Amino acid sequence: MMKKILALAAALVLTLGLASCGSTSVQSAMHVDIDAFLAEFDNAEYTLQPDGKLILGNEENLIDVKSYLIDGAADATEAVNSAVQAAAAVGGIVYFSEGEYTVGNTEIPKGVGFAVATSAVIKVKSGCVFKVNSEDLYIPKKAVLTGEGGYDFTEGVNYCYPDWFGSGAEGMQKAVNAADTVYLTKTTYTIGTTVVLPQGRNIEIIGMSFSGTNINNEVYEPYAPYGAFLMTWAPFWVNSMNDAVQYMYDQPYVLKDEAGNGVIGVTGHSMGGFSSTMAVAQDEQAFAATGIRKIMANLTEGSDFGYAGIFGVTAEV
Repeated sequence: MMKKILALAAALVLTLGLASCGSTSVQSAMHVDIDAFLAEFDNAEYTLQPDGKLILGNEENLIDVKSYLIDGAADATEAVNSAVQAAAAVGGIVYFSEGEYTVGNTEIPKGVGFAVATSAVIKVKSGCVFKVNSEDLYIPKKAVLTGEGGYDFTEGVNYCYPDWFGSGAEGMQKAVNAADTVYLTKTTYTIGTTVVLPQGRNIEIIGMSFSGTNINNEVYEPYAPYGAFLMTWAPFWVNSMNDAVQYMYDQPYVLKDEAGNGVIGVTGHSMGGFSSTMAVAQDEQAFAATGIRKIMANLTEGSDFGYAGIFGVTAEV
């Protein structure tokens, strides 16, 4: 790595606050040591752009939020705002170094970078929003953006990773609320409850190359080169025919035998054949628990039914 030289900030910024003895505390807003920051950056699994490139920017102008914090302060909102102003003046990056930062309504504007250390945690208060309009991001793929409040990336890069917000349904919910495009990484996401997509927005969930993604408690392991394509449509293809069977079975005009088994046939061409095959597999799973089969016959056309093997439905199964 090319050695980079950090120029010390010439200005001394005064932060006024009441200490326990009533005196005034004075803090200097210093730039971060660039070598230490880059060492962490190089050694951490920081977020990649969709094209696989590291998100880099003017990393030599790092402004540490912590340098604006008054000792013992429970709320870091004003410290963040001060750091944003300082970073904007030099075209720099607001940096959340090691520690926990509780904030209210906050905005990182365009033209100012946003960096979070792997050992830092931002907590947004309930009812508040942390807006990231920046297009220059350094965010580790771990739960560093937390709290009961929300995050908004829609006016910046307009994409995010569930990893930033936590695991399970909570992380996924915060992700779809925060951006219109959600990228999945090489992690298994176990979604145990419903994730509600915001109305009035087109949300795209894209699986990059990954080993397995769990949506609606069904583990999908698509062939890696087709990961993004499959994960966009997999939930529909896997469940659509089965959803139709469940609806039809409950209609009074659909025949059932004396044991309650449905007299329903499923068929389809291409991915319709795949969906039909998946419906039969799901019907067999339900039969093992209830003793009732809702599907009596299946006719697939074409060979796309073979994709069921990607999802674990093989001839052996």
